[in-house]
Amino acid sequence: MRLYTICKGCSQDVGVYSSAKSREELQANLENLDIRCKHCGNKAQPHVKDIHAELKLFYILIAFLIGIIFSVLFWGIFGMVGTFFILIPCIYWIYEFRLTHKFNTSSN
Repeated sequence: MRLYTICKGCSQDVGVYSSAKSREELQANLENLDIRCKHCGNKAQPHVKDIHAELKLFYILIAFLIGIIFSVLFWGIFGMVGTFFILIPCIYWIYEFRLTHKFNTSSN
């Protein structure tokens, strides 16, 4: 999950680097975050409601590719059971999707 906010100076996305999984956790650590726009240099302290989450599709795509490779490799060894390796990235994708949705719909 990627957290970001919109810069009020140049309207670009600014990444928020935090390991918070909910807005409540983010609120507790918001004072410690240094949020500075890379484009215009504007430094701001956004409100928790101004921070949004989105899926990191690159990591999900990599996980799917690795799952497909392992499924093909283990198909010859374990047969049909080898196809369950594709379920691991699916479970990760569902987990990230639910976490992102929960973060974006929660209000603080």
